[in-house]
Amino acid sequence: MVLFCQGAAVGGAVQLLRALPSVAWMHFGDLDAAGVQIAASIANLTDRPPSLYVPTFAGDYLGRKLRSKQAWTCSPFDSVTLKTLSAGSAWLEQEIFILDERLFADIALAFAALAAQYSESNRYTAVISQ
Repeated sequence: MVLFCQGAAVGGAVQLLRALPSVAWMHFGDLDAAGVQIAASIANLTDRPPSLYVPTFAGDYLGRKLRSKQAWTCSPFDSVTLKTLSAGSAWLEQEIFILDERLFADIALAFAALAAQYSESNRYTAVISQ
């Protein structure tokens, strides 16, 4: 299942995730302060661990980063790409990855890793939010 939410308008996604407690989720948003905040907010509102999808190949796009108007932190997510972006007050839009031929295979690997994390609690289904 894929959910699309416009920016921080995650109310519908939160309601759906609350109704499906056995469904794991992953936020695929912009790699910036707002993207990190949205993922943390969804986690908080659904009482679930935070999950943010950062493509494993995102570092290849650092040369195309955009400058942010403000400094930001990638906490609670530990990612070299996020740390690099936040340290430079830069960001990447999620749309930059859409046509990359590696994206779908990378998402599948991220889902597999997420399912493994949830397997102890019988949560096997992954959802991309955003």
